[in-house]
Amino acid sequence: MNINKAQELQTLLDEVMSQVVIRDRNNRPLIPPGPYSNTLRFEQESYQPVLHSSSYKPEILDESLRDKLLGFIRHELKEYIYEDRIQPAVLPTGFHILGGVSIDMLLTHLLKIAIAWGPSRAVNAFIEAIENPYCPFQEIAVIDGLKVKNEVDIYDGVRLVPLPKSRYSLPHYLPKSIDDSIPLDYLTGATLLIVDRLISPRFVKPDEEHMNLSPPFGFQIAAKSTEAPSNFSLYKLCAVLSLICQVRVYPTIHWYYMAGDELANISGIEGFRYEDVTLSVPVVEICDNQIQESKRLYQMLSDLDPKNHEKLDVPISRWINSKREKSNVDQIIDLGIALESLYLRDPGLDRRLVLRGAWYLGKDIAERKKIAEQIKNIYKARSDAVHEGVLRLKRSQRPENLIKTAQNLCRRSIIKIIEEGQFPDWDTLVLGGK
Repeated sequence: MNINKAQELQTLLDEVMSQVVIRDRNNRPLIPPGPYSNTLRFEQESYQPVLHSSSYKPEILDESLRDKLLGFIRHELKEYIYEDRIQPAVLPTGFHILGGVSIDMLLTHLLKIAIAWGPSRAVNAFIEAIENPYCPFQEIAVIDGLKVKNEVDIYDGVRLVPLPKSRYSLPHYLPKSIDDSIPLDYLTGATLLIVDRLISPRFVKPDEEHMNLSPPFGFQIAAKSTEAPSNFSLYKLCAVLSLICQVRVYPTIHWYYMAGDELANISGIEGFRYEDVTLSVPVVEICDNQIQESKRLYQMLSDLDPKNHEKLDVPISRWINSKREKSNVDQIIDLGIALESLYLRDPGLDRRLVLRGAWYLGKDIAERKKIAEQIKNIYKARSDAVHEGVLRLKRSQRPENLIKTAQNLCRRSIIKIIEEGQFPDWDTLVLGGK
């Protein structure tokens, strides 16, 4: 957009500011623009889930001025408009406004930016939307299992961030849709995993061709980081952090955030989802060595061919599940399934599991005998857990020690497979080959 067009938009918005009234849902003039502007800014600068600026709508009293502004928008964005509707960037939220939004809604959003931060900010947002197809946003999760004292970069654009311990200091980008099922005390002092991302383009034409597309509906989404592997996954990183830190690292609350002064953020959808956040889980403080090891293992896991990667899904998820604080019976069942998924294609062949596990992890005959005995004990306990719902152990055995041993064997196996880039040829291995 050339400088003359930018100046034309600036002039229009300057004129509009004296012709704006704020109406409520019943179309009644309710508050002047000043307090409404404060509310909009306050929502974008602090965590205030009780404020609902969406209940109010700015309206231009001068119809001719409103028509001029609408005409300007339609002309400058004409390549993205279909039947007076425009499709803004769709985040991977599971809920999508498809078929686009009306140009009138886009005008309303532009007015909100101008009211909150001034007409010049709105002009810059409009220019950016036209000239730069890449729109920044953030994928954010509250994660259980890890804590940090200060912000820690894992990659550029991927970081762990500690939340303040006071509910009155929580950052503005937390999801506004958190309800009473998640107390604010759960958020205070928690750890966030934040991934800077880009989505492009900012707008597409919502015609029939676009409507027939499958997710992500013609939009491209990528991590902003130039350091992280391509197709970066927050969930995969959590799995790797779990293996390295030996604790369940899991996103309990997950959402997406796009700045309020971004022109494409018309609907303000967060994509908020959460699991049971009442579970008590161990928490460890991550160190720099663990971060470096996590990056190394993440890269190796990303480099696996799809077949080997898929075969590791069950053992990794079951191992992580075993780290939750639950009954010993449930933990042994999880670990039994994990070991079977690693060493067997035919569940129930306990003899093969013992041989394969011993040969794969044992460095010499003494260690292989020790591992074989450990796997026998684990497999027997797993069988008792499945069929009888209890663990029948010898007096000398303690369930917590057996579970720790099973977790260690499973973790060593997973990491070794990732590092070697494939599952071994079991027949060759148990015959003494490599």
